Amino acid sequence: MNEKGIAAPVLLGIPLGLLIGVGLFTFGYARGYSYMTDDPQACNNCHVMHEQYDGWLKSSHRKAAVCNDCHTPHGFVPKYFTKALNGFNHSLA
Repeated sequence: MNEKGIAAPVLLGIPLGLLIGVGLFTFGYARGYSYMTDDPQACNNCHVMHEQYDGWLKSSHRKAAVCNDCHTPHGFVPKYFTKALNGFNHSLA
């Protein structure tokens, strides 16, 4: 294989690797994995949600439903697509 055949994948691989690395770091640092669960505490990660979370915590709904029961679609694919989209939008904020 000649030098030109090696240079193109390397030149493409470096920025791609950096992009993936930064994305994984950001996902971990921002606790992105918590948004993939049904834990209501994940909804409380955002400072603007403290009042809503505290209200839910004190209400009778706490025993019957979590945030995702009402605020995300119920199907597997639509639910996790919505969670991924919301997580992406949070990363832009």
